[in-house]
Amino acid sequence: MQLGGKLCLVDGASLEHMVREEGVKFICARALFVLLRDKIGKVRGFSQPPIITLKPGLASPDHTIGNVFRRVGFEVADMDRYNEADDYYIEVKICGAKPAAVQEIVVVSSDHRYIEPLRKKLAQGIKVIWAAADVYQGGHPMIGHELRECLKGEFQFFDLIPQIRRLEFRLQESRRR
Repeated sequence: MQLGGKLCLVDGASLEHMVREEGVKFICARALFVLLRDKIGKVRGFSQPPIITLKPGLASPDHTIGNVFRRVGFEVADMDRYNEADDYYIEVKICGAKPAAVQEIVVVSSDHRYIEPLRKKLAQGIKVIWAAADVYQGGHPMIGHELRECLKGEFQFFDLIPQIRRLEFRLQESRRR
């Protein structure tokens, strides 16, 4: 574990909705890992493996998707999004971040739930970067008003829109590797 690293938390359900609105059916785990490591923020080392929450069953050792994310370096959390366990899990990880070990927190989500715990981390001197795609679902913006206001000044915003096609898993490319 590298001191002063980057803590990356991916709300898998939220990311899935954001990329689907842009026509991406499957996310390439390696491309997401590289994006988190090399493109978002200034810190290149992780304080711990990046965390992604996945739907129940997908994260199990018996499921290919969870194993693919593990192989590239993610910690995979099997969380039920319907009782908000995925959001709670991410919130607990945010609250546990200590300035001595974490310089930056990167959250990939369109969910406003993390605003208050992230404000506390910002007050402790940890830089906060919020990565999201400003897309519409059913005619409504996925990034709500409260989060949008925070992204105008409090938190640094990383727009996923220009990166979404790079996150797309393509079967032909995977066979060439």
